[in-house]
Amino acid sequence: MIYLLSALFIYGYIDRTPNEWSLAVPRGSARLRFDIEYPKIKPYYIHEKYMSIGMIKDIYEGQEINIFNRDRTICDLVRNVNKIEKEIVNQAIKNYVNDPQKNTSNLLKYAKKMRPEDKVRTMIGMWL
Repeated sequence: MIYLLSALFIYGYIDRTPNEWSLAVPRGSARLRFDIEYPKIKPYYIHEKYMSIGMIKDIYEGQEINIFNRDRTICDLVRNVNKIEKEIVNQAIKNYVNDPQKNTSNLLKYAKKMRPEDKVRTMIGMWL
């Protein structure tokens, strides 16, 4: 599942090409599975109850991919805000707010399920 910085890049929310593919994988997945030279992969081990939230299939460069939707991606960004450069966070949120395909009700629903609801309301609210 395409995740976080890679998803932000695919959606055009950030313009910096990530050095590696960020993938969400279920906790308990074998770590050796992702120890490959090319393409460089950074796995994020996610609790299984969160794996299906906002999951979609999309086309990227002619290939079908599994990716979290735009709203879930922003929710993940907020959950990981302390691990990501502030400039990237601000650019992504600003671009999300201006995106006509955003669905803030989905964003708030996901945030409530995944528990960063107050952070999402604060961070997104100041841009709306």
